[in-house]
Parts: sequence; structure tokens; C-alpha cells
Amino acid sequence: MSSSEQKEKRTKWIMTEQKFLTDDEIGKLSKYIRQLSKSDNRRDRVKAIILGLGIGAGLRASEIASIRTYDLNVSKGMSSLLVCNGKGGKTAPVIIGPKLKTQLRLYLNWKKENEYAEEGYLLINERGMKYTRIGIYKIVKQAFKTLKFPTRYSPHSLRHSFATMIYSSSKCLRTTSIQCRHSSTDVTSVYAGVKNEDVINAMQKFG
Repeated sequence: MSSSEQKEKRTKWIMTEQKFLTDDEIGKLSKYIRQLSKSDNRRDRVKAIILGLGIGAGLRASEIASIRTYDLNVSKGMSSLLVCNGKGGKTAPVIIGPKLKTQLRLYLNWKKENEYAEEGYLLINERGMKYTRIGIYKIVKQAFKTLKFPTRYSPHSLRHSFATMIYSSSKCLRTTSIQCRHSSTDVTSVYAGVKNEDVINAMQKFG
């Protein structure tokens, strides 16, 4: 590998604020998801779940496509989903919050009432087929376009945003690593300095 290729590879792992959504954009996205969740249109409902799983659980496009109905545990108490076909073919559970839990339960009820298959893949298209990674990519990009988000954003921007929010809330690399299913906290550490309010506040004291 040449020095230029090595430099390019290192650059890909530098996390900057241009790679994840701002707080204002997250607010707009959340509102958009709530609107889609109330729609009677099948595609809108599916889009809401795709966006919700991206920003609310940090799932990759391929992982969203692979979720089956029985991978979800959204009963009373702590809820989770089982991520199969993760990076490296790994399978791991992910704890989900109350907002995503409510969204998933509403979707499952709607799916049942509309006589769509309860078993099998969570998300299926109009032809009864599972969505592909590319299909999910296009749906997310279209949503970003509708919301007038920067064109540089990709579905992976949702995952970056999720990881940043988890770390900002917990200040714990281990917690963030587990939720994002990283191979080690070394991978997770790229999120540690992106929105470090503690450092900013400390430096302001030095005038």
C-alpha cells in the first residue's frame, strides 16, 4: 500500500461533525418519522421504520434489511432486537429505547391489521419481497432530500449520529461500543472527541 493510500485510509476513520446530523436535523427527522408512522401508505410506514432503526438503534442498511419479525422483543419491560448478518456475519442483541419500541409496536399492529405476513422479514415491499441494502439506501437518501438535508449524508450518517448521541449521553466508550456492536472500543473512540462539551467548557475558563 502506497503512502497516499495509507493516508486516505486513515482519513476515512476521522469523525467530524460533517458526518452526522445536527441536533436540529435530528429534531426534524424525528418529526418526519412521526408523520410517516401515521400514514395509511405502506411505503411511508416502511420508510418510518427504516429511519427509526437507523437513528434509534444505529443499524446498518444491510442489518435493517435482514431483520425478521421474531428478532424483535418489544413486550413489557426492557426491549431489544437481535441483529443478524451484522458486520463480519456477527449476531448480537441491541437494547432499544421507548420511542423506537413504541414505533415498532405500532408498525407490527398495523402490519397485522393489514393482513401482511406477521412472520418472515420485518420489512417487505409491494411484491412481498425483502428490501435490499441498495433499496434501503435509496429510501433514506430520498428522505434526506425531502428534508433538505446536505447531500453528503448517507444512511450511515444515521449510525454515526446514533453513536455520537449514545456517547454524549453516557460518556462511556464501552456502552457505545456494545450498542454499536463494534469489534473494540478502539473503533468507538473516534466518536469521543466529536462533540466533547466537557473539553469546550473547560477551555472557555482559560479565556
